[in-house]
Amino acid sequence: MIPARISRLLLALVLLAAVASGCATYYLGSTLRGYATVAVAPFVNQTGEPNLEFTATQETLAAFQRDGTLDVADPASADLLVEVVLQEAQFEAVGFVRRRSATANEFRYTLTARMTVTDRKTGQKLFDNRLVRGEYTFQTEGDAQQARLSAQQGVTRDLAQRLVRVIVEYW
Repeated sequence: MIPARISRLLLALVLLAAVASGCATYYLGSTLRGYATVAVAPFVNQTGEPNLEFTATQETLAAFQRDGTLDVADPASADLLVEVVLQEAQFEAVGFVRRRSATANEFRYTLTARMTVTDRKTGQKLFDNRLVRGEYTFQTEGDAQQARLSAQQGVTRDLAQRLVRVIVEYW
């Protein structure tokens, strides 16, 4: 009986040591070289797609909040300022109805943007016109134009996640 009890105790100690060593390298808050806050300027839309900049800005703010590495702040007090220009929105057919090759039912929406991230304290540009693309693929049976408008949420969410990933994984 004693050997079984000792082996359980040793196993518990080993597990405790493993957990404690993993927690020893965890930091609360931002580990981005002293940056704790980020501001996102309203996006500039050069795509010709109406209101795309509003959805993209809101999705990017939400992506930073979901990520949690940097707190979203107003531009006057933030450590980092993110500025994005939406340059191109492409909508292309990638799947077609069987036996009707001229009728598309699956589309890819690609949104191309240029991102600049500035350290507000020093004025240094950490990223200067960095190219980032978001994509969203979807199927539709009805009106392609209505589907295109509905897909804006998906493509802007993907772009926002990629923008945040580029910034957070830089460090």
